[in-house]
Amino acid sequence: MLNHKGPDNWETKNIQDKESVIYAIDHLLQNKRLEDILERHNLYLDVKLHRNFDGYKNQIQLRSQRIKLKSEVNPNEYCLCITDISSFVFDFIYLNIPILKYVPDWDKIVAGLHSYRQFNYDFDKVGDVAKNEDEFFEKLCQIIETDFKPNYDREKIFLKNIDSSTIKIYEEVKQCPRF
Repeated sequence: MLNHKGPDNWETKNIQDKESVIYAIDHLLQNKRLEDILERHNLYLDVKLHRNFDGYKNQIQLRSQRIKLKSEVNPNEYCLCITDISSFVFDFIYLNIPILKYVPDWDKIVAGLHSYRQFNYDFDKVGDVAKNEDEFFEKLCQIIETDFKPNYDREKIFLKNIDSSTIKIYEEVKQCPRF
């Protein structure tokens, strides 16, 4: 995703590198099907790129007024989280917001060619997973048709507060010397 220009000199590759994740994201955002779905259901899509993709912001050409690039998002303002493999998903799970994971580079992940090689949770049981655009649109429409009901069991994802454990941890932390 980066071209090495010399010592401490790197630049982002062109977004049209068809093997890159950013190409897949850009292609999805340009897809007329997405625009039509948003229009038909009177929805808007805010896109917050991972900081590793910030260098591509100016290369993404959005075709729909219903899609905006954002530098910050507040999970409380959304009815759906579309992500890849980001841990940001847990903020949305905590709020019982359905999850759609778009992972066009899944083959690279399972082959060990990604910084994520394994997950600390059952990836397939937290929301829906789409590995290509057709799966993405199918899953997106299903979530919309169910009125954005959570597509996971939150109680099975988060640990329960067993025996007032958070209070006990808080009391211990209070006893720590100040820095």
